[in-house]
Amino acid sequence: MAELDRVDRLLLDLLQRDARRTNVQLAEALSLSPSACLRRVQRLERAGVIRGYRAVLDPAALGRGLSAFVRVQLERHDAEHVQRFTELVGSWDAVLDAHCWPGLSLHGGGHRPRPSQRIMGGHRSRPFQRFHHGRARVVDGARGARWCTGHRGARDINSSFVFGPLWVQTCEALCLLLEKRPDVWTYNNPSPLPVPRAPFALHSIPRDNGGQPATRSHSMHVLITGANRGLGLEFTRQLLARGDRVVATARHPARCAELNHLCGDYPGHLHVLPLDVGNPHSIAELARELVLVTPSLDLVIANAGVNISGEHFGQLKAEDLERSFAVNAVGPVLLAQALTEALAAGKQPRMVYISSVLGSISARDSFYVPSYCISKAALNMAMRQLSYPLGERGICSVAVHPGWVQTDMGGAKAPLTPEQSVRDVLGLIDGLTQDDNGRFFSHEGKELAW
Repeated sequence: MAELDRVDRLLLDLLQRDARRTNVQLAEALSLSPSACLRRVQRLERAGVIRGYRAVLDPAALGRGLSAFVRVQLERHDAEHVQRFTELVGSWDAVLDAHCWPGLSLHGGGHRPRPSQRIMGGHRSRPFQRFHHGRARVVDGARGARWCTGHRGARDINSSFVFGPLWVQTCEALCLLLEKRPDVWTYNNPSPLPVPRAPFALHSIPRDNGGQPATRSHSMHVLITGANRGLGLEFTRQLLARGDRVVATARHPARCAELNHLCGDYPGHLHVLPLDVGNPHSIAELARELVLVTPSLDLVIANAGVNISGEHFGQLKAEDLERSFAVNAVGPVLLAQALTEALAAGKQPRMVYISSVLGSISARDSFYVPSYCISKAALNMAMRQLSYPLGERGICSVAVHPGWVQTDMGGAKAPLTPEQSVRDVLGLIDGLTQDDNGRFFSHEGKELAW
């Protein structure tokens, strides 16, 4: 048995009440640092105290307010009849579970498998009545059935019918992958029975640009800066949807409602950590906390950026230029330096800097957002410089122009949606090789001039 202290018990109580809480929210509630709180959660997971995270559904909201439990006694118990019965009830939408219950039979004094079922009904049990009168009474070979209904307080009824691995789960609201495999479940009968098994696993299948299932050998561990909105949030969404594990960073994680919702949708796959890219101390703290989340990274997307509007020649301010350089150029350099060891331990590691065509010197033809353009040009040079020491460690570095996108920075008139831009950029990233190290691309995969 794991030894738990008072803080462990408080932590478990918070998670049982709301498992969607982020690590930062848990740390604030327990008066711990985020790193100390994360260590406690991971220790409890390794010890088996926390076995997983689940969603609790409201049956009434799904139109399934009534549970009815049925125990059916079959006239014959040979493999053929048990198989026919199993396949029959497995085809009925109203049946959620079917279990083979080995119990004492009143006929013959021997043990016989007794199938039992759980049926979910809607308001005032009309679906239950239809099932009772329309289906359950016409089962060939069913000698008799006993019915009882359960409610939220009847836990003894629920648990008493869960015996053995012979089960079928169906639900009108879910699309399930149904697979059949032989499984032995008879008390004294060694012959195997084909048992329908329906694992409750809903997941999205990653697709490439052609609409076909993507073929990737492994899921990636990805770190994204500026993940609280815009492109960073969309990168997080799409990477999680295709099965990758993401460390999303933002200056104030507790205020990031969208990221907190994604933590609940993808438990164990998304970690939100604080990071101010313009603050070197924040970058160093991120590197220290990251080792508690993952020992390696396969991809870093340096997405965080700032664009100071309203700049005019003759009124430029030193603090605006300094802020732009700190976030858009200096921060990504220090971030790459701090995460080099984690990237070097990854699989086909890539360091991707979200830049802009506005940072292309040869493409500039007017005076426009100078602090942004100058800092992005500096970012492109920084990427090129870093591509040499990072390339020696097997890390591919590229700068990417994501296009003119409909974000807070790009505005509503931009031609690209965040979904389109991120889909293109991820397709580009997936196809990168070491030969692309040090290059500058558009989101469409075209190489851009410096």
